[in-house]
Amino acid sequence: MFEWLETFFRSVGGFIILMGLLVTIHEFGHFYVARKLGFAVSKFSIGFGKNIWSRKGKDGIEYAVGLIPLGGYVAFVDDEGHTESFSEGMKFKEAPIWKRACVVAAGPLANIVLAIALLWGLFMYGVPAYKPYVEVTAEQPFASAGLQNGDLIRTIDGENVESFTDMMQKLIEYLDDGKAEIVYERNGKERYATLDIGESLKLDAKTDLYKELGVNLYLPALKPIISEVVAGSAAEIAGLMKGDDIIEIAGHQTPEWHDVLTVAADLKDGQAVEVIIDRGGKTEIKTLMPQADADGRVRLGVMIDASIYKGLVTKDRLGPIDALSAAVHKTVSDGLMVFKFLGRMITGDFHINTMAGPVSIANIAGQALASGLVYFVQLAALFSINIGLLNLLPIPVLDGGRLVGLGIEKIMGKHQFPDSIKVKVLQLGALVMFIFMAVVISYDVAKWF
Repeated sequence: MFEWLETFFRSVGGFIILMGLLVTIHEFGHFYVARKLGFAVSKFSIGFGKNIWSRKGKDGIEYAVGLIPLGGYVAFVDDEGHTESFSEGMKFKEAPIWKRACVVAAGPLANIVLAIALLWGLFMYGVPAYKPYVEVTAEQPFASAGLQNGDLIRTIDGENVESFTDMMQKLIEYLDDGKAEIVYERNGKERYATLDIGESLKLDAKTDLYKELGVNLYLPALKPIISEVVAGSAAEIAGLMKGDDIIEIAGHQTPEWHDVLTVAADLKDGQAVEVIIDRGGKTEIKTLMPQADADGRVRLGVMIDASIYKGLVTKDRLGPIDALSAAVHKTVSDGLMVFKFLGRMITGDFHINTMAGPVSIANIAGQALASGLVYFVQLAALFSINIGLLNLLPIPVLDGGRLVGLGIEKIMGKHQFPDSIKVKVLQLGALVMFIFMAVVISYDVAKWF
């Protein structure tokens, strides 16, 4: 019960922090350039709907936070409903096209700059990630290509692979024709393979990509030999010692450490459980009384030596110049992935239910918060790239659609592209976006029920 509530509030909090940051930066981009170019602004709002906070600044502009944290806006004095000139400056509709274009483009650009800045900091700090060692399933694509457990993936279609997560992202990107050329390492020797899944990769919300490709992260088997017993814990009270090999817990055999964790997850606070251990070649039975910590999680009170995993994790720290270069490259590659994803969705390879709606975003944000600040910042950078680029799509009501409109006005002339037509186009765009978001959200909610 309490764990569910903790997850819920963490997800909601993560969503608000994530969207609040990205929307604020986006709208500030519009606002900052507008003021620098001399536009008269009436309101700067983070969020839509009824104001939950607002105040008028000395510059005559109303600053507000709306109830719905799914966007924001900068209102100009000549916008509908904002006709009073609160601040000094030119009206938006009367300004030269290039100035209006700069204001419109500034929002998405601010998101891109934010992503580069966040990634720059992350690359200098160092982001821990599992190296792309693979565990393969027999008779599945990876095994059929000749790969074996413990092989290290180096490149996919000529692109360097930095981590296991990076490997999975590149497979999604490069299996558009059903094949990918892989360079991998086994016993220090470089080898080559062609991964062939027979057709273009198809994805929907129910697709288990790991199962489809027959691949997972390779982690060597770790025997449950105790390296440390926590003082005052249930394990110490029961008489467990360093060097004990845990053979069985509550009737469940535990040949590997992950088996211990699986069984321990189902134990109840204060419920006695039998633990069979091997101590110096002799089998002994201990009675353990598991204890719940402040978070409600049941702990046995034992630790093992996991140093074997250290060689499987990378955490490279780059200097400022190299980190900036890596940040720009990562932003470009992730940005291209956004457009490739949309293209595959249009062709039908990727189902629309693979898009993350508010519920999925909240869940992902909550998990990132629980994992630590580094992972949350990494997520913020990824979403900032997505928001920046998706806003540049040539759809009315989005910034990209407004830029297209300004381009048409430049070619045809202002009088040939009257406000009445602009309003109708915007209304049509708003309707299309409303229907699209309704479909995305309906699929998103359906994933959880």
